[in-house]
Amino acid sequence: MKTQRLALAAAAAHIALSAHAALAENSGFYLSGKGGPSFLNVSGIHSTTGAGGVTDDSDSNLVGGFGMAGGYTWLQQGLPLRTELEFMNRTEVTTNSTPLFTSGATNFGLASTVQNVSLMLKGYWYVPMGDGAKWSPYFTIGGGIARNAVKGDLTPIAAGGVPTHFSKSRLDPAWTFGAGISFYLGNNVVNDVEIHYVDLGGADWGIPGTANLSANAVRGAELIFSLRYNF
Repeated sequence: MKTQRLALAAAAAHIALSAHAALAENSGFYLSGKGGPSFLNVSGIHSTTGAGGVTDDSDSNLVGGFGMAGGYTWLQQGLPLRTELEFMNRTEVTTNSTPLFTSGATNFGLASTVQNVSLMLKGYWYVPMGDGAKWSPYFTIGGGIARNAVKGDLTPIAAGGVPTHFSKSRLDPAWTFGAGISFYLGNNVVNDVEIHYVDLGGADWGIPGTANLSANAVRGAELIFSLRYNF
């Protein structure tokens, strides 16, 4: 029985070491570029000045997400783990509404955009695929900070109304989780394909007077393609 246990332990150790050896060429520091489609939703849009309900309290857009990251893979230390600091920039989500409010003596038309950037610390946990594998799935989770910048124009609907331009940015905690696959292309080059959920905080329109708005959440799903180089 003792011999069988030793044999099983040796086999398990061999499988684990083989899995790590298969990925060892990709250990160490790396830099990566990222990009892909991002389906973002701005929800819970409401008046912060008691001006009445808004006619459009949620907007969704398919935008682009682009960024870069630097990190370290821990495979040489026996961990199927990768950690990185990621910066992402997302193109603008359009939030327009005419009339702006469902009630009220003064009606306005709103033309605005919400644009996001985020900085997150992320971890990636790999599922080893065995010796010689050229790809490996992983799970990811991360957190950090997001900046949502709103800009636009508020225009009285009455003829001859003069638009008021506004802009404001807001910082909030942000977090993400998802899964992906790494493809090892050789020469220390890796291609990652990842789908994840992001929660990017809220937004404030900063409209002067009695028509200011706020959004409870900016969040969505992203399909991101990365190309990284391991040093």
